[in-house]
Amino acid sequence: ELRCREEELTKAQVQQRQQEEHLRRREQELAAREIELLGRELMMIMQQQHTPTPNKRRGKFKKSRLRLNKKELGSNISAPS
Repeated sequence: ELRCREEELTKAQVQQRQQEEHLRRREQELAAREIELLGRELMMIMQQQHTPTPNKRRGKFKKSRLRLNKKELGSNISAPS
């Protein structure tokens, strides 16, 4: 009777371990699928966003001032020694 009871307990333990292993594998598969899904969603979001276009600079300086600045820059350069 005791042996029969021990065998039943060992069978139950083996079955429980198998079920735990199965659940562990299932959990890992679900985690991997979730990560893959998040990656896909991120790629979709990135593709849907438009690339930003910088604003064009409008001429805020008068041309005469630009010419003056160029002349001043040229005079600041020292002669070769």
